[in-house]
Amino acid sequence: MRKFIYLLAASGLMLSFSGCIEDPLKDEQYVKKVFIVGAADEVQTKSVYFTPDEEQETYISVGVGGSLVIDSDVQFTLVEADDAIDEYNQRYIGEGQPCYHKIDEGLYSVPSMSGVIKAGDTYARVPIKIKARELECDSLYMLSFKLASASCEISKPDTILLFTFNMANQYSDSYQLNVIKQELQDGQPVGDPSMVASVRTLKAIDEHEVRFFNLATIEENRNIASSCIRMKINPEDNTLSMSGWDKLEVLSSEGVYDPETKGFTFKYVYRDTDGKTYSVDGTLKQLEEN
Repeated sequence: MRKFIYLLAASGLMLSFSGCIEDPLKDEQYVKKVFIVGAADEVQTKSVYFTPDEEQETYISVGVGGSLVIDSDVQFTLVEADDAIDEYNQRYIGEGQPCYHKIDEGLYSVPSMSGVIKAGDTYARVPIKIKARELECDSLYMLSFKLASASCEISKPDTILLFTFNMANQYSDSYQLNVIKQELQDGQPVGDPSMVASVRTLKAIDEHEVRFFNLATIEENRNIASSCIRMKINPEDNTLSMSGWDKLEVLSSEGVYDPETKGFTFKYVYRDTDGKTYSVDGTLKQLEEN
């Protein structure tokens, strides 16, 4: 009985002490600093979609760090940092390789370089308007911005953001290609057909048009002119028309896109750079995300 009384008294004493201990996390544990989200990455890629609209929007996100949300507004101002693009090219792009360059003036705009992270929030977004339909799908566009000022301390490692653009539409993605290839002479099959299977990237070149590398050609810039096919989808009935990108000659084509399965079924005849003619009969099936 005496032991029980001691335990009860000790429990009461502990409860009394615990009621006096303040929460150590109720106060800010760090110095609040403003940073550009993604600036810690070497380059951030932003998807910009081809649509009927003249301009598309993407965003720069500016955040404020700390253990607690801010209890008053934080003002900040951005400026463009064109020198950072040149520095990136010098550091990471090899001699003779295509370099990144700033988007031409008039093809993008930033309505306001200033913003406010509201009390209770952790970040704010600054919109950038892009005239996507006027951009070339193979150009290495880049924009760069940095924090010029803020009403609280700026995080030094995260002040400059470099980002490039991934031009996209509703069809652009990774696909599984499965085809039967057959050589033709005077329109007639010659020899045995062969099966080709490979993963292909469909690259957006307009709202309803994509480009992909023929068969199992290595997807490298040096092969674009000789081995790429452009495929246009008619939005009225989802039928396909195909043509060569540059040196590859497509003689005829037919096919259809299935919006439910997000797959293509097609047949095309092309003349290779070696002068031989082939028919290709197959499918492109969109790969499922992991």
